[in-house]
Amino acid sequence: MKFINRAIMLIAIVHLSYADQSMSDRAVRVRSGFVESVQDLSLLFPHTAVEIQERTDAALADAQHSLAAILAVPANQRTYQNTFHLFDQLYGFSLCSILDNVAEVVSLVYADAAVRDAARESIKNLNAFWVDSIMNNKDLYDVLQAYAATTQEVLSDEQRYYMQEILATFKRGGLELPADKREIIATLKKDLADLYLAFEKNLSTDTKTALVAKEDLAGLDDDFIAALKQTDDGHYILTTDYPTSFAVLARCSVEQTRKKMWRAFENRGYPMNEAVLKTIIAKRDALACALGYASYVDFDLEDQMAKNQQTVETFLHELITRSTAKALTEFDTLIADLPESVSLTPDGKLNEWDISYVYTQYKKKHFSLDERTISEYFPVEQTIQRLFGVYEDFLGITFHQKEVPDLWHEDVRLVEVRDAATQEILGCVLLDLHPRPNKYTHACNNTIIPAMTLADGSKSYMVTSVITNFPKATSTKPALFQRSDVRTFFHELGHALHGMLGRTTIASSSGTRVKSDFVEMPSQMLEEWLWEKEVLQRVSCHYVTGQPLSDALIEKIIASKNVDTGWFVQRQAYLATISLEYFKAGADKDIAVLMQNIFKRTRPQLVYDNETHKYTSFAHIASSLYGSKYYSYMWSKVFALDLFSVIKAHHFSREIGKKYVDTILSKGGTRDPKDLLIDFLGREPQQDAFFKDLGM
Repeated sequence: MKFINRAIMLIAIVHLSYADQSMSDRAVRVRSGFVESVQDLSLLFPHTAVEIQERTDAALADAQHSLAAILAVPANQRTYQNTFHLFDQLYGFSLCSILDNVAEVVSLVYADAAVRDAARESIKNLNAFWVDSIMNNKDLYDVLQAYAATTQEVLSDEQRYYMQEILATFKRGGLELPADKREIIATLKKDLADLYLAFEKNLSTDTKTALVAKEDLAGLDDDFIAALKQTDDGHYILTTDYPTSFAVLARCSVEQTRKKMWRAFENRGYPMNEAVLKTIIAKRDALACALGYASYVDFDLEDQMAKNQQTVETFLHELITRSTAKALTEFDTLIADLPESVSLTPDGKLNEWDISYVYTQYKKKHFSLDERTISEYFPVEQTIQRLFGVYEDFLGITFHQKEVPDLWHEDVRLVEVRDAATQEILGCVLLDLHPRPNKYTHACNNTIIPAMTLADGSKSYMVTSVITNFPKATSTKPALFQRSDVRTFFHELGHALHGMLGRTTIASSSGTRVKSDFVEMPSQMLEEWLWEKEVLQRVSCHYVTGQPLSDALIEKIIASKNVDTGWFVQRQAYLATISLEYFKAGADKDIAVLMQNIFKRTRPQLVYDNETHKYTSFAHIASSLYGSKYYSYMWSKVFALDLFSVIKAHHFSREIGKKYVDTILSKGGTRDPKDLLIDFLGREPQQDAFFKDLGM
């Protein structure tokens, strides 16, 4: 391909540090998206900060060359291939775009601070190029627009949809505004990108802890306590990683310890991210105004399924209204039988640090459910293999574990995915499952090389990562999943496989590159499988006996499904409302007061803890992907449960799985999500299954 040959020449010019040209050529092909085997991955990921800088320089040089090639085509010789296709390759399948994906992963998981910082600097420089040379390039916009308006070529529906979406993105980005306004907009976009990186860095490097004595850990397992680090004077150090925090909040019977743990966890990123978030809010407001929108919310929602603020607010209002009665019933049930170390406040409410513990004790007492006992049926290694089996049967794929070649940490595992019918290799998933210092603290999936069908009919080797923070093995037990961990893994792997099976000819529309308020649908649909008896039996395996969960225990698990759905919906509505309110019109907001007021309105049974600052760790609202769109989790869950009801009615068969892949996953973002849903369902999407599933 000419594009790759051009990249090779440019890399040679900037002296990529390989001894011979054949090695350099191979490295460039890999870094341009042409991975041929797992051995190539050692060339895809950098090892030093210097290497990242060299690769950034090379990628930017190649991107400039590609841009010049698009602009140089005479008007009377323009085709889809030399105009929109080349632009798409630059965006989604080039040295520049793939390095951006690689650098994102590096910034989240690498141990070396210098390498992480170099990755963030690379992301910053790549984004500055994208803003200045692409999204603020009036000449490029004019070229794309002129071709779309005059072409007589016979184009596919997907190509026309792609052109329509790209031109709308340019227009929304201000390309029809005067040059002075465009410069203001470009500066704001670059500033915001830097702020997103700062927010993430502050969150991942925050080392807040809580110190407690041995007697303050009552209720926690001996294995758990033995794994904790201690100070010189014998105090135990509770870190804010997910396995530690969630275990303490769910099982520790000492209220003061739960309180300490809660405040440490909810203050991650504080105070650094408070100023960062306030600046993000102000600059997003300025950006929206410069673009001619009344608010950032109006700008952010315009190209989504929901379209506008009123639609989202109506949706959230219905969620709150329909969940309130159930949440009140749940609260009355809980406070009628509180555990010994929990008491109501003088005004009859619960403290936030007690919620997880109260529900854990309630389920133990009234459903005979002990999540510690259940976790013994989910050893990480065996559970992952069994979850793979569920995916294999439904999606028509197979998984093959491979030796990991020289990646960023010994914990990283590689799983290659093949088409079950043809055994054609589709790509691989890199699993980084356990917490460690300075690693991203939540769970995410990152596409690195997209799933592409190339111009010559060949297919790219798709590379994606799943990053989580699950408990590690102890001295006496293997690593065990909590049930919530199983759900998280199933969810994130669902994103990875959406990316892998969403193989398109358009890189910008590949896999999970769909509307933000649709992207969570496939993963949330898969979560529902873990409430099915047959699936729970299939994926469980006691780490000592090898036996699956018993029928009696599964019945108790299923019976407990809706015990807290009212509270769950209220929490999601609370977070979604925050993400809207922060980005409505106005640059100067008291984010602490605003969060407190929304909390009181949406979660009236709880006391807001004024000593916490959740907004400093609420990464979704700082990110460019979500921003004001946190509603998308519940919005897409409506569609997920509608699809799940149909899939379940077909007994999770391979036939319905094939239809799901063909009509939903394989299309990526090449069509409007609603059209994909109608194709699968044979009707308009409905909310009935959603509210029925929640017991409302």
